[in-house]
Amino acid sequence: TSARVNNKVRGNSVLNLENYTPSKDYANKLNISHNSTNTQDTISSSISGGVVSIDSTTVAGELSGTSVLNIKNSKINTENDINITVNSTNIVKDLSTSKTYGIVAITSKDVSHTYSSGSKINIINSEVNSSKNINLAANSGVSSGYTTDGDGYVHYAGESGAFDAKEMVSVSNTLNENNSINLQNSSVKADDTVTLAMKGNSEFSQKVGGEARGFAGSAHNSSTLTLNNTNTLNVDQNSIISSANKTRIDLDSNNSLSTRADSDSYSFGFRDAEAHSNLYTNINNSINNSGSIESGELVDIDFMNNSENYLHQFAHAEAHAVVPTTTIRGSLIKTVNNALNVADSGKIASKKDVDINYSSGIKDELSSA
Repeated sequence: TSARVNNKVRGNSVLNLENYTPSKDYANKLNISHNSTNTQDTISSSISGGVVSIDSTTVAGELSGTSVLNIKNSKINTENDINITVNSTNIVKDLSTSKTYGIVAITSKDVSHTYSSGSKINIINSEVNSSKNINLAANSGVSSGYTTDGDGYVHYAGESGAFDAKEMVSVSNTLNENNSINLQNSSVKADDTVTLAMKGNSEFSQKVGGEARGFAGSAHNSSTLTLNNTNTLNVDQNSIISSANKTRIDLDSNNSLSTRADSDSYSFGFRDAEAHSNLYTNINNSINNSGSIESGELVDIDFMNNSENYLHQFAHAEAHAVVPTTTIRGSLIKTVNNALNVADSGKIASKKDVDINYSSGIKDELSSA
């Protein structure tokens, strides 16, 4: 049997606050929250049998969702706090199994998915003012949900049993987190503190495993997981962020990721088991300022100062044969790029202090086995 599957699911959730100019100031807090969640739940299985049994499957997919909040042509004034939060989450539940049996049995599965989640706050031709504090937050992430086997992994498995058995599963998944706060011809001003925060936050685990049994058995399995997190603040030439006390900007990436590959071969003759596991994390934070970022006391800009990443990759192979051969390969790479770009028209200023902190994270737990 041979199958090829290609699916794409894309969706944006947009909330517009436009031409909003209330006649009097708000006395209470103003809370605006825009949240979206997409869930993909997939269970697939196949069984093939015959003298020569071949099960070949290629799966490619895309799941993407972006939450967008637009404040346009508005003037908002409060005597209390303003809290604006945008969240976007994708939840993935995937359990896939393939089995082949015969004199010659081959199981081959090639899987690649792209899961993208994004949050945007756009303030255009508007004024946002508070007599106390203003908090703007854009967060996104991708999570692996609990499948029927109950272990919280996105799980792919293959099995072959024959005189000559070959089992091969290759999985490469990509997670994208994209968050931005954008000011165009606008002002955000508070008499106390202004905080702008962007954060990627994914909890994702995937597992690839399989076994081959026969007179000659070969099992080759590969699991690759790539995370791309981009956080961006854009302030154009006609925009200002200002506070009397503190202006704080946080760009962070908090992730818990794991990838695992297991290969087992059982044969009487010469066969091999091979397992590859790779985990790549790419984090890009940038502030592009053509306008003004100001404070009466402190401008505090932190790149990754509140970030924790737990990254684990594991590869395991066993060959049970007269002449066994095993190959295990693994890699774990984390890359962080932080950039503060100030144009000729841009200004970052305080009457007292400007504090800019560059970091790759306050805590990393990395393991490779």
